[in-house]
Amino acid sequence: MKESKHDSRLGGSEAVGATWQITGGATRRWGGGRRAGPVPLYSCGLRDTWQRESGRRAPVSFARAAAGSHPLVSRLALTSVLASHHGCVNTVAFTPSGQRLLSGSDDQRIVLWDWAKGAEVLKWRSGHGNNVFQARALPCSNERTVVTCAADGQVRVSLLSESASVTTRRLARHRGRAHKLAVLADSPFCFLSCGEDGLVLHG
Repeated sequence: MKESKHDSRLGGSEAVGATWQITGGATRRWGGGRRAGPVPLYSCGLRDTWQRESGRRAPVSFARAAAGSHPLVSRLALTSVLASHHGCVNTVAFTPSGQRLLSGSDDQRIVLWDWAKGAEVLKWRSGHGNNVFQARALPCSNERTVVTCAADGQVRVSLLSESASVTTRRLARHRGRAHKLAVLADSPFCFLSCGEDGLVLHG
């Protein structure tokens, strides 16, 4: 099956040439030129898919193009409102499994959510003395180790027990506000933090 020339951006809304949709083992072809109306969610250029499967295109590049494509983004819709914080919410992130969300706020609380059910699983005081800027669950920790950073400069860790109790402690402190955290994909013990003091700390 050969595909004619098309926009190299995955899922572009003005693709030239043929675009294919693969559903249930069957393929369907649309004609070339500008398309009127939305592009089906699972449409993709055959060339893009072939490049990914043959190793000529990095999976992360393919994923980024797909995630940022207009046809996909245009189909996003509000499914639920997660309300628990009393203050600006500064951080929302999926846990490594993708089954839950972590949020942090100016109220200095951290909330663990079951996003599919739209329900709060656990809420606790972070131990910070100012606005929480970021919260992340460490990989390979069964989502029981959460690190946070905040406007008070602290970098803290929260340990979640099976009985839903939480203990927190300070790991480090930046001079000035601590803004961002980065976790390592395969480590339940190591992560990075950065702050207004210009330092990157390895925890």
